[in-house]
Amino acid sequence: QVQLIVAESAHRATRDRRSIDVEQLSTRQLILEHAVLQLDTAGSEAFRIDDVCAEAFVSKSSIYHFFGSRAGLIAAAECERYKASFLAEDRDPVAAADGCTNRNEFMALVLAQIERSVLDPVNECVRKQRVAVIARAIETGDARDEVAATQAAFIHELAVGFERARSEEHTSE
Repeated sequence: QVQLIVAESAHRATRDRRSIDVEQLSTRQLILEHAVLQLDTAGSEAFRIDDVCAEAFVSKSSIYHFFGSRAGLIAAAECERYKASFLAEDRDPVAAADGCTNRNEFMALVLAQIERSVLDPVNECVRKQRVAVIARAIETGDARDEVAATQAAFIHELAVGFERARSEEHTSE
C-alpha cells in the first residue's frame, strides 16, 4: 500500500499542477487536484467549495460524496500536497548516495542534506506546510493514516540508502 501511494504521488508530483489532464483522472482525483490548486492560491481560510466545483466542473454533491465536508476536502488536499512535497524533493542526493564509495563520503552527504533541508530558506514554506498538515492530522484525525503512510515510505527510502551504504562499506573491507 505504501509503495502504491508513493508511485501514485510520484506521478502527480512530476506533472505541472497548473495543467490537469481531465481525461486521465477519476472524478475524486479531479476534485482533489483542483482543491490542491485552490489551497495553493487561496489558502485554507479562503478555500471555497464553489470555486473547486467551478474549476473541476462537478457538483457540490460530488464533493460531499467523496470527501464528506469542506474540512474533509481540505484535509485530503493538504495530505496530497504533503505527499507531493516529499516527492518533489531533490533526487540528486539519491544518485549521489549511490556514488559514495565509503562511509565518510556517505555521512558527509547525509549531513549536507540535513543542513539543506533544515536551513535552506527555499525549503521554509515546505517545512511549514508539512508541520501544519501533521498537526492537523494529529488534532483532527483527518488523513492521519495517509500522512503516516507517506512518512513511512519516506523513512523506508532513507533506510534503503543507509543499508546500501552499509553493505558497500562491508564489501570494501
